[in-house]
Amino acid sequence: MSTVTVSQIPYLLAEYINALGSDYNTREAAEEFLADMRLREREELDAWLHQQALTLIEITIGNSRRSRRARARRSAKLRAFSKAAESGEVSFYTEPFVIDEEMTLRRLCDMTAADCRFAAVEYERSAKSDLLMAKFLEQLAKKAGRKTVGEVMSAEQVDRIAARIFS
Repeated sequence: MSTVTVSQIPYLLAEYINALGSDYNTREAAEEFLADMRLREREELDAWLHQQALTLIEITIGNSRRSRRARARRSAKLRAFSKAAESGEVSFYTEPFVIDEEMTLRRLCDMTAADCRFAAVEYERSAKSDLLMAKFLEQLAKKAGRKTVGEVMSAEQVDRIAARIFS
């Protein structure tokens, strides 16, 4: 007989996340939690996963439609984060960053110089990509004027501009 109900699984997951500490790989942590729950509470886990399926599919569809626009939103979030940090509501000190190719997350306060450099390089790559996208969109804006891109350019013309900028 199970000691856990389906509605308790999110709380167990939250407790597990809080106990992870500073260094963890998101995928490995998820695998560990899933394996443990399969051993202890398989039926409840299956029921909970079934409940989560629609949300997971919705998220996956949304993720597939997002592109570089997410970086613009991240920039806005950083500005909001900065204001919250100034007021003492939040701190970068405990924010996790990816510190290696295995996607390990580590809190800023526990990062070494090498960890900071790895994270910095990743942000630089992202910034370069964002600048290229900005240049591409600015070129299209100049061509479109007061019309839509589709009214003044064909897909082939847009692709040629993209190839020139992103190559």
